[in-house]
Amino acid sequence: MFDISCIAAMTESAYNGRRFKAVVRVCMFTFIKKLLLLAALLLVAAVAAKLFVEFKLQQQLDGHIAAVNPIASIHYERIYLDLEGGVNIDGLDVSPLLLDAGVNRIATIRLSAENKWLFVLAALGLSNVATPNALSVELTGVDLGLISSAYLDDHIASANASFSENVEPSCGGVQFLSGDDFRAMGYGPLIFDANINYGYSSVRKVLDLNLELVVPELAIARVKAVVAGVASLNPSSLLVATKPSLQLIELDYTDSGYIRRVGRYCSDMMNLPVEAFVHREVGRDGNYYMATWGVNPGISVREAYREFLLDPGSINFAAYPSEAFSYEQLSLYAPEDWADLLKLSLLVNDHAVIPLEFSFDRSAPAFASDASSVEGADVVHVPRFVGVKKRELAAYVGYKVRVYSVSGRMRQGFFKGVRKGNIEMISEKYGDSMVVSVSLLSAETVEVYK
Repeated sequence: MFDISCIAAMTESAYNGRRFKAVVRVCMFTFIKKLLLLAALLLVAAVAAKLFVEFKLQQQLDGHIAAVNPIASIHYERIYLDLEGGVNIDGLDVSPLLLDAGVNRIATIRLSAENKWLFVLAALGLSNVATPNALSVELTGVDLGLISSAYLDDHIASANASFSENVEPSCGGVQFLSGDDFRAMGYGPLIFDANINYGYSSVRKVLDLNLELVVPELAIARVKAVVAGVASLNPSSLLVATKPSLQLIELDYTDSGYIRRVGRYCSDMMNLPVEAFVHREVGRDGNYYMATWGVNPGISVREAYREFLLDPGSINFAAYPSEAFSYEQLSLYAPEDWADLLKLSLLVNDHAVIPLEFSFDRSAPAFASDASSVEGADVVHVPRFVGVKKRELAAYVGYKVRVYSVSGRMRQGFFKGVRKGNIEMISEKYGDSMVVSVSLLSAETVEVYK
């Protein structure tokens, strides 16, 4: 690493210790200066290259913005590369010109790929990859003016008017909440974060899609889909060459406070206690559920819905159709068979909903044992698990019961009786061939389905 003159000087002074040390110091100083100069040059070159790539990326982004100028006005503060090869766009403002939707702002957009050099090569025109096999888009601080948009409020008012013509709303005089309603519930601007990513396997021809939305003090929602039979991600051949089949669709919802707020707000609007409001909501007739859910839920789904409204936690819905299944076959089967065909599963607060029943019948559900009217709405009685005292159990022989032990474990079955200090239940799955026993002393809570 030393130059020739330093080496020669050290060789000549090898037998003179004092002179040798002086020569070494000078050579080392010279070497360090050259090393620092080289590092500075490399740093300047790296910064220059980064600025050049960012300039090329800015040119490309400006070109895309110019292409959509007739329909939207778009501005941004800056675009830059981070150390991991991701492209970041700060302070993006989008104003649609064809409708009065105000200014939509995204604090930061970050694009990243599996290949950290992808965007650098693309900016320099050295990559011919039209669509990468893996891509992630992170949106931070998204403000779409969801509760301050007059445009949205007008459409919500129109939707409420249309809904009310056929079905009584569930929240006072409205079904769909406006910005005023959200502000009355204590919400400010609904600013959220989002993450959208996909991964493609060219060997397995499988595409994984993921979406996550995080809205503080409201909810976290996740969607996952796995699509097989995707021959290519090339846009020109994607639709022609692909015979896709959905292997998995999974929806996750975790409440962060919205359900409790809306329950209190709507029960006040209806002049009902929260429990009465929930009872009314769960017991609405098939016409209401067809208008809101698109299906008429069965008794087990309604019971799970009740528990979720009273104790909001999480909902997980998934479908795992087999590869041999085609959606054209659905019309050949009754709706009650769809859960098995699509391998549907539903977990509410981590409890499986079994059986998963629904129909498209707009009339009162067949399981309704009685009906009443609350504020003019058709309401049906939906059986549910109700807490009872252990000394009252004798009155419920033959009823379905749940027993929670002090350890938190839950046992469920048909109550057979109390024998030798144990609560005995007949297994739902195996019938009389299996009896489940729980000690009365260890039983902390007992619930009866009635």
